[in-house]
Amino acid sequence: MSAPIHIVEPTFRDKTGHCYSHISSLLLAADHAEDLRFEIWAGKGTAGLFESVQKVTVHPVFGRIWKRPKTLLLYRRLLRRPGKVYVPTASRRDLVMLDLAAAGAIPPNKVYLLFHWLKLTEAKQRHLRRIAARQPGLVIIANSDALGEKLRRCGFEQTRVVSYPLLPAPQDATDGGATFRHVLFAGAARVDKGFDRVHALIAHFMKTDIQPPFLVQVSPPHTGALEPQVQKSMHELDALGYPNMRKNTQTLHEDEYFDQFHGGICLQLYDPQAFAVDRVSGVTLDALGCGCPVIATAGTWMAKVVERFDAGVVIADRSASAVAEVVGRIVNDYAAYHRRALEGGRVLRQEHDARHLLKIVMSDER
Repeated sequence: MSAPIHIVEPTFRDKTGHCYSHISSLLLAADHAEDLRFEIWAGKGTAGLFESVQKVTVHPVFGRIWKRPKTLLLYRRLLRRPGKVYVPTASRRDLVMLDLAAAGAIPPNKVYLLFHWLKLTEAKQRHLRRIAARQPGLVIIANSDALGEKLRRCGFEQTRVVSYPLLPAPQDATDGGATFRHVLFAGAARVDKGFDRVHALIAHFMKTDIQPPFLVQVSPPHTGALEPQVQKSMHELDALGYPNMRKNTQTLHEDEYFDQFHGGICLQLYDPQAFAVDRVSGVTLDALGCGCPVIATAGTWMAKVVERFDAGVVIADRSASAVAEVVGRIVNDYAAYHRRALEGGRVLRQEHDARHLLKIVMSDER
């Protein structure tokens, strides 16, 4: 029996967020490899999530406290055991902990770290250069060319660039859907994802004769707690009494999550500094995969995707009145926006196929 791929993801707790879809996309891509096994080291809520998948063993070892010391000890164990180590949401801390856990240089093709984004000061860059010099065997994977170049400048020569793996939407989520149903906020409710802007937009429509339906997903982030400003916005939303608003507050099953995009206009009024050009959004990929047009903030990766396929509108002014005008524009020509979003989703599904990522992790090239 072959050695497993150890997936280390302490923030993975349930089906919410991108961790579940990310890992699911890898398992789907590995269907053809009968001898390939995975061991998933994740949060305590993951017990039973993949019990029907024979090639997967889940270790629900991480609680909400002591994650860092537990991760360090786990890295120390896994570096000394057979199999590869894959970190789906790597950060600078993972590089530091792996360097500490290693007894010398980590062997080539042993550890693979996927970076979604990376914010570095000059001091942190110098620190990473020292780690890169000590650990030349680390394989670093970036979701964009810009991020890949940033990591190469830090000295990580074994840097690969691959599109963020996309879990294909269910077939019925792409069927029909050419009729507008609602304005949608999907994903974790966070300030940097513009949740306060959603509240301001609904408050704006409350004062007008046109009150389009809204569906607001208010899932907490992986920390488990909503930010105080988000809680305030939620209370104010409830106090508005907007007649055409629904909220999804519970953990959504896969089919329920994708159904949100059916007939939707997806708001991604993200902070342009927090979500600069090299920070990928899984919500964008899921939305276009279902033919759901997107309103994205200018200067973000999401904006580049929207402009590439004309699958929504890019907006620099995130004020409620400006966004409301864009919502009306898309509603009035919804079928055309839906068609372009659906076509963009078909192209992206090929580019973001998890097999591209799995090929890198499976590779033994130096």
